[in-house]
Amino acid sequence: MPTFGNSDNSDVVLIGAGIMSATLGTFLKELEPSLTVAMFETLDDCARESSEGWNNAGTGHAANCELNYTPQRKDGSVDISKALEVNTEFDLSRQLWSYLVKKGAISDPRAFIHPCPHMSPRAVKKDWKEAVAGQRVETIRPHDSKGWLKHEEGELEFGTELVVAEDKSLVALLGASPGASTAASIAIDVLQKCFGNELTEGAWLPRLKAMIPTYGIDLKIDAEACRRTRAETAPVLKIDNI
Repeated sequence: MPTFGNSDNSDVVLIGAGIMSATLGTFLKELEPSLTVAMFETLDDCARESSEGWNNAGTGHAANCELNYTPQRKDGSVDISKALEVNTEFDLSRQLWSYLVKKGAISDPRAFIHPCPHMSPRAVKKDWKEAVAGQRVETIRPHDSKGWLKHEEGELEFGTELVVAEDKSLVALLGASPGASTAASIAIDVLQKCFGNELTEGAWLPRLKAMIPTYGIDLKIDAEACRRTRAETAPVLKIDNI
């Protein structure tokens, strides 16, 4: 079991050496270099489960070709709201990676970013096989009016939910493993909920804006800012500006 740091003397302890812990740990050390961070993993190496390159969280995409994010409504139209959300969240990850490349923390972005075609094959029932639910966890939420009285009165939803302890000393991700597309966005959510007092002009905010230049801007609405950040990050990451 690889261990990075010592939990007995650490300010922050990260459980799991996947994309989410790596991203959050990077943010924290960049924003406050004096923080001591420990990371624990039960397997013999980093990114061996969901964050492995061929698995869900090991990929990053702009959501344009993900059928799960573009469900068809009853009237036949297509709902693109989730795709648009993930599409612009991916821009935050691109900004973080670009910052790290410019800083020299990542010597060559081509060592970890590999553009490839996206396939959404149509399969018939006989092509599918049952798998352990833990490979893709559904979040069970209580119904607004019925609560937890009966299991069937809850609602199953795909996605990731951030759960924060009242004293903000513990935070967990509930649901499906977040991928490289949304890791930066979720890490920023953790910062806002657990370290909100530090996100001021006299503390971490200037450094956060240096890492994520569009912080505070809704890229789903501000098309010009969205186009600008994509044009800026594409050559740094050596990917096409699309």
